[in-house]
Amino acid sequence: ILKAFKKCNKGGTIVLDQKYSIASPLDLTWLAHVDVIITGEVNFKSDPYYWADHSFKYDFQNMSSFWKIGGKDIHIYGDLTKGESLLDGHGQAYWEEMAVNKTLLRPILLTIEDAHGLTMSNLRMRNPPNWFNIIINSTDVLISDLDLEAKSLNGVKIANSDGWDTYRSDRIVIQNSVIDNTDDCVSFKASSTNVVVQNLVCNGSHGISVGSLGQYKGESDIVENLYIYNISMSNASDGARIKVWPGVETAFQSLLNGGGGLGLVRNVTYDT
Repeated sequence: ILKAFKKCNKGGTIVLDQKYSIASPLDLTWLAHVDVIITGEVNFKSDPYYWADHSFKYDFQNMSSFWKIGGKDIHIYGDLTKGESLLDGHGQAYWEEMAVNKTLLRPILLTIEDAHGLTMSNLRMRNPPNWFNIIINSTDVLISDLDLEAKSLNGVKIANSDGWDTYRSDRIVIQNSVIDNTDDCVSFKASSTNVVVQNLVCNGSHGISVGSLGQYKGESDIVENLYIYNISMSNASDGARIKVWPGVETAFQSLLNGGGGLGLVRNVTYDT
């Protein structure tokens, strides 16, 4: 896969129309002027402890990722009427291991990082070990017509299955998609600005959330200019909410602690 991206970068088209298995981390943050057509399956090797050691690591909330995509003028799309158009994180093994090892680092299914002018549409995403998507340090990103589902095969608890998280990103649109999960449908992390979220169907989620903010002492988290429109919520614990850390440092879990930072939320509209 990496060879195809290198060969077709800067004006070409990559077609992934077969079944693929990714067994090592994949850095694609250097793309430019490229189309990526996914009508086959992209599967990530189900090996919790390999990925705990080898995934891309981030300081923010102990995130890690299988792969990251970024660059300029990138268009990723499938065809839900033809083929699978599938990204599958095979999260079951991670959720089961998480039940006995709470400190296990689990990868995010897809990280969009340092992307400027990216569209993604008409894809299925299934069973991420952690969040489905995070958008980091990016601008002018359009996400549309995705089908996201996290489902346990044996009743084990699904952990942290956010649909989309945005972080330090501006001018983002997420729309026309279906999400069946057990955590936030969309979550706006620190420095998420000028974001539109519209026409989503969310089932089993924790709602459309701002935060959590104020986790890191000495940092100021600003979230502003959000427009959330026409969201359907079923079997949800929350609809709209803001999550914040306390004003002093505290320990919530061994891998999730903080507080003492500052936060500002303004110009947020939820509409029907």
